[in-house]
Amino acid sequence: DLLVQRMLRKCHDSLNGIPDVWHFHNHALGKNVIMPLLVDFMAENGYPLLLQLHDFAEDNRPVNYDFLCDHLRGTELMDETGVPAIYPLKGRTHYAVLNQRDEQYMKRAGVPADHLAVLPNAVWLEEDDEKVSKNACPEDARPLFVYPGRAIRRKNIGEFLLWAGVYGQKGRFAITLEPKNPIERKTYNAWVAFAESQGLSVEFNYGMTSGLPLPQLLREADAVFTTSICEGFGMAFLEPWLVDTPVYGRDLPGITADFKANGVDLSMLYGNLMVPVDWIDAEKFRDKVRNAASAVWQSYRRNMPEKFPERVVASAMQNDMVDFAKLDEEDQKQVITTITNNNRARELLNPSDFRFNGEADENTVTHNHNVVREAYSLDKFGERLLRFYEKVASSEHSKGDNIPMTALLDCFMAPEEFYLLRFA
Repeated sequence: DLLVQRMLRKCHDSLNGIPDVWHFHNHALGKNVIMPLLVDFMAENGYPLLLQLHDFAEDNRPVNYDFLCDHLRGTELMDETGVPAIYPLKGRTHYAVLNQRDEQYMKRAGVPADHLAVLPNAVWLEEDDEKVSKNACPEDARPLFVYPGRAIRRKNIGEFLLWAGVYGQKGRFAITLEPKNPIERKTYNAWVAFAESQGLSVEFNYGMTSGLPLPQLLREADAVFTTSICEGFGMAFLEPWLVDTPVYGRDLPGITADFKANGVDLSMLYGNLMVPVDWIDAEKFRDKVRNAASAVWQSYRRNMPEKFPERVVASAMQNDMVDFAKLDEEDQKQVITTITNNNRARELLNPSDFRFNGEADENTVTHNHNVVREAYSLDKFGERLLRFYEKVASSEHSKGDNIPMTALLDCFMAPEEFYLLRFA
């Protein structure tokens, strides 16, 4: 109550009034123990709240989850099972999320549809960068495939290197940034050494070594690639079209469904990349899944659901094939080594899966350029946000329960969303 009173006084001093809407970002992420308590108090007392969730403690952040469980013990937010219930369901409390996946998870957890909206990020590049031309590296005529982002585990770097192995020396492959996290750097350095040992045409940390700003990197590329297995919003699926560069790689339907619904053509993406199971030790893969699944459920202080590992393996394997992204780095390297050392094995990975024939469809590029510029503009973002503010401000107060964190944890820990690259 004292904190809210201080906030109100600050608003009076700086805004000369009380806000029509209080907009909080990531109140439940587990970075600050005061935030969920503050939000719950304000929700209980009828303040109009917009709670915007970009990231979740339940989404492979057990340290954050532990932090909330430990520091909220003994407060009114702990339910009878010892789990924080930090998502208030009150008449004037509304939620905004980045994508359709998170919207479905929130609904499944119990948030009413009329108190929930998808609020996608705005997508833009500086206007001056529109003047940047392609072919900034004219001395190398090979096509350039750029993967924008930091080379961390969930970006599934091995799959990008796999395509470099399939394509051979006919193209250049570049990843823009190296990790900052020391834990991630160990895996990254191993990939750098592996790519060199296999003679793969891959340039690492290209965003720094090239000296080019991101818009020029995107425009210079013949195609942008993303092989990520987990995204919050998925900027890599949209930004490149603004500089007329096509996007290829792995689809993430929970993320891209909204883009497709808005008219972005992403038909060039693939849903999975299957390789023969006998290229790896299948029984060892099953053991890795069992061990990783047990450890991650334990880290969340939960008993692992019955037959969870078996369901993970079943989602990864079909007809003696396994999705490359479901493998850990050890098995991914084994697959890449197989295709780089064996032309016949390389042919089993149909190059048509690469979905790049050397020349992008100009109509698709123009169409997506226009759709992204219009549907994800700053103006559109402002219009969506204002409409949501008006809805929150006009809502009426009513009592309601809180949703425990386990409700969302069960959504994020679905077997089909379990990847060793994230959880092992």
